[in-house]
Amino acid sequence: MSGTGSSVVDEDTARAVNSGRETIGAMLSTAQEHLQKVFIVFLVGFVASFYALRSAGWPFLKSVTKAQMPPSLADSVDIIAVTPFDVILLQAKIGAIAGGVIALPVLLYYSRDSLRKRSWYPGAPIARWKIALLVLLALGLFVGGMLYGYGVFFPLMFKFLANNAITAGFETRYSIVKWTEFIAFLSLSFGLAAELPLAMSGLGYTGIVPYETFRDKWRYAIMGIFVFGAVASPPDPFTQIMWATPLILLYAFSLYLTKIVVTLKRGSERLSFAGVVRDDWIRILGVPALAFLLVRTFFTRVGVASVNAELPSKYALPTIGEAFGLPRTEAILVVSGAVALVTFVVAFLYYLTKALDAAASAAQAAGVSAPAAGAPGDIDLENLDAGGVRAARPKSSRT
Repeated sequence: MSGTGSSVVDEDTARAVNSGRETIGAMLSTAQEHLQKVFIVFLVGFVASFYALRSAGWPFLKSVTKAQMPPSLADSVDIIAVTPFDVILLQAKIGAIAGGVIALPVLLYYSRDSLRKRSWYPGAPIARWKIALLVLLALGLFVGGMLYGYGVFFPLMFKFLANNAITAGFETRYSIVKWTEFIAFLSLSFGLAAELPLAMSGLGYTGIVPYETFRDKWRYAIMGIFVFGAVASPPDPFTQIMWATPLILLYAFSLYLTKIVVTLKRGSERLSFAGVVRDDWIRILGVPALAFLLVRTFFTRVGVASVNAELPSKYALPTIGEAFGLPRTEAILVVSGAVALVTFVVAFLYYLTKALDAAASAAQAAGVSAPAAGAPGDIDLENLDAGGVRAARPKSSRT
């Protein structure tokens, strides 16, 4: 019988595990002089998250849960701690995760030399403004996805769930552990889903996943969105639509953005963002300004009260101040500014698309006007004239 038996773990997996262990060891060895700083950052993140949850986190999550519930329904919803240690252990767990996330970039920075030796860290220097721009863009998208969850999805979803439980004759008592895990999972999913434009454009720009793949596989993407929504959220059609609609629109926008990025990379000498702004800046800035004035005029001269006068009472719309929890003047400025910002983005993308089409047409025309030379056997000798003979390239000599 052979002394070498079959291992449970194959060689590739074992090699990957050993490589990861060696990398972690090299990182800690390189950064050992700075581990105290990393631990201090972790401790600050842990303590800040622990006390932030107790003072502001739990009240905020409770208000989000009951935001859309009528008072009678909100009074029947209770969030309870099943065991004496539920709250403090949950705060400690979340604090440890937050501290680790905050301390990880510091650890990576101090261990960059060992990562660079293993080609896990870019060897060429990267401009700080590019790093800052990517980080700010990623954070902005992540926060935007979470704001949709906390501002729109969670209040309506919890209202549906609580109303469904009351109608079925059950008390609505949520375990604080399960309730927090549910909110955290969906918040993370919304935040990561909002990173789709950055991820798709980055993959398309680097060529890891061609733009044509995203374009041709859109049906699978939509099916995946609905399948994930069916697993991660309540199965009623209303919640599914609330989950899937923004993600489908986000995928369409990401697909369009990827097309722009890839086209700019392939024909950067024919088109630039600065050129589009320079050629159409009056329209790009004028349309948002007009949209701002129209929205502001509507709320100051017409108002929501005039619209409610034409609607049944049960479909009456809240005033703009009630909807945003701001004074009327500030709420009008916020809504007008948001509409102007969206209009600016739409106008810029419209004129950028026109410039892209013009650049593509110019490139196609240039390719048609100078066709590639064919094989000598394809020449029609009967119709060949003296001009064609003089235009023909001489046969290359071989040594």
